[in-house]
Amino acid sequence: MSNLAESLGMALPFNGSAPAVYAERVWLAKQTGYKAVELVKAAIKPRDIMTKEAFYNTIAADMALGGSTNTALHIPAIAYYADIDITLKDLVTSLKKSRT
Repeated sequence: MSNLAESLGMALPFNGSAPAVYAERVWLAKQTGYKAVELVKAAIKPRDIMTKEAFYNTIAADMALGGSTNTALHIPAIAYYADIDITLKDLVTSLKKSRT
């Protein structure tokens, strides 16, 4: 899910791939706090970042990583709260396109 948060724009680059035991995790945590403050000051909200295109990128990333039944629940749920119309059908359609 951390890889998908990154692809959605809700996590900094390398958040999904930095091992938990590396010092880079502490650095990422601090940088995330700095970035959050910067975004608030610029009046940029999560809904400004999580666009429909961002969700399609996240679905593509999920398919590239092997997919998960968990993401079939989480991606549409996150989209719902971002006021984006993404359903299970979108995931299935993306999967069919990736196989052709």
